Amino acid sequence: MAILSRLHTDGKARRLPGTALTYMLFAVWGERFIDKFASLTMASLLSPGNLPTLAKTHQLQLIFHTDRSSVAYLKIRMAPLEEYADLTIVAFEDTTVDGRTVADGISLLKGPAVKHELERLVTFHTLDTVLDHGQGHSLFIIPSDLAASDGSFTRAQTLLDNGAEAVAPPVLRLSEDHVTFSGTQLRDGIDDTTICGALPESFQHITGSCIATSQNFSAYPASILWPVADDGFLCRTFFPLTLAFKPQDHCRRYDSSIDYDFLLNLVSDPAKIYIPASSAEICAMKVTGGDYMQRDSTAQPLRGAALAHFMLMETNKAHRSLFSRPYRLLKKAEDELDQETWRYMETESGRFVDSAYDFIDQIVAKVPKDTPGLAQSIGSHFGRLEDYLSPMRRPASN
Repeated sequence: MAILSRLHTDGKARRLPGTALTYMLFAVWGERFIDKFASLTMASLLSPGNLPTLAKTHQLQLIFHTDRSSVAYLKIRMAPLEEYADLTIVAFEDTTVDGRTVADGISLLKGPAVKHELERLVTFHTLDTVLDHGQGHSLFIIPSDLAASDGSFTRAQTLLDNGAEAVAPPVLRLSEDHVTFSGTQLRDGIDDTTICGALPESFQHITGSCIATSQNFSAYPASILWPVADDGFLCRTFFPLTLAFKPQDHCRRYDSSIDYDFLLNLVSDPAKIYIPASSAEICAMKVTGGDYMQRDSTAQPLRGAALAHFMLMETNKAHRSLFSRPYRLLKKAEDELDQETWRYMETESGRFVDSAYDFIDQIVAKVPKDTPGLAQSIGSHFGRLEDYLSPMRRPASN
């Protein structure tokens, strides 16, 4: 690995005796996106309950992957983090993963595939780097467009220290057209209600279409949000954000997005994946352009049969453990919530989900197994994780 820049407050790596190493991975390049990272994600990191608190008990190693032309500007913008962590910048052109550089790995790609493959390769590189330093360390994978509430990163680390093998909150998208956070606000710290207070108006269209009452409900409901009066939303998700985990030597690679099956392959038991109970505990949202993945949508309400079809075609049975755990996205302080209404929605949404799984069983029992595509879907859903046809594993269609 060619390290182009390593920044330390005193020119020496920080050492805190008796503490585990906590690595944080970022991939950000291009002046516009570096600026967004600095004003959003970095400012979240610098809020009082995050890095300033975490650095008192853990040695922090922040690894930045970027292109060579962005190194100088990134070094300037990320300098405030130097007070709390050891910082490393690594260029795509000098980062070798599985025998070739990251730059070579994306050289023939175009469009969204570039970002997807970049993030995959730099994650592989970081997993190798962390595991080469032994077991027991923590790794945060932090998207460059993530806004997190004050204390979220520190709470995630505490959970890992107390036995969780991974921390995976649902991640939703806010529209940057409707949400602006200044660096000053974030450095002073924001709570979850600051992020969630303007919902649902600030939802990016992808998230808005996942609201259960939407008349243009998503055809790809990776998450579903049930409105809970004026208190917020109850969220269930199949593919939570892989925010923080303890890397394991047996799980260094994945085929699709990290959120599809990496977590389930990583942990010794799905119960070791900690999904927060509410945004008051951990709140992490991606802030995305309003036109991101904008498509014309067909008017359609949420239906149990359509959800069952999605489950069968797009998930593995192991994802049920994740989807069964509700997450409260709060618009109010916890002591102001109508607890009875929340419990009712948790129960009713759980019943709805169970009925969709029951419908899958009926489909499998009644539809001929030689129905085109059904056998493959059954094997993917009911089989082992290694047989699960996540998007990158699917055979190319003619």
